[in-house]
Amino acid sequence: MLDAKDPCSSLDLITGHLENVKNFQVESALLIQSMAWRYGLLLLAKQGVNAELAKDMIAKKISDIIKLEAKGRAWNIKMNCKLKEGKITPEYSTNMINSTLGMGYNKSPLPCYSFEQLLLIYYLLVKILIKIRSGCTDAETRIAFHIAILVICGKINKKNTIDGILEHKKVLYRR
Repeated sequence: MLDAKDPCSSLDLITGHLENVKNFQVESALLIQSMAWRYGLLLLAKQGVNAELAKDMIAKKISDIIKLEAKGRAWNIKMNCKLKEGKITPEYSTNMINSTLGMGYNKSPLPCYSFEQLLLIYYLLVKILIKIRSGCTDAETRIAFHIAILVICGKINKKNTIDGILEHKKVLYRR
């Protein structure tokens, strides 16, 4: 739905899911975290494509990213490589990387987004995740989801936001 740039269906799907959850805030944070993970992968893959790297080289570079796990709490937290059966676990699986790059039977979602769009989407999702985790109302979370969907579907971009307008004007005045 998101890659098809259909905001109405995407909003219906997410709203329908979140209406039936036991803990709205926790489920919202998990959903945004999953979206950030996916768009982070798309951002990495798009960067490799823009650098004109071969698909297998992009897949190799992305598969070298290590998954981390946290041990401890607050000031005593330590991040370590996540191990599974004595082996270091990659952040992204080979199957997920291959499907993102369009290797195999799947169509790649990369042509649906520009690098700038992916950067904006990832930035927004991280900001929303921070906001949800730091505490906000259910209404604020719902608004954040609506904004995220509109950005992902390309209905809101940097040029038609306040920050984009102000930045654009600064560039015009520098000339």
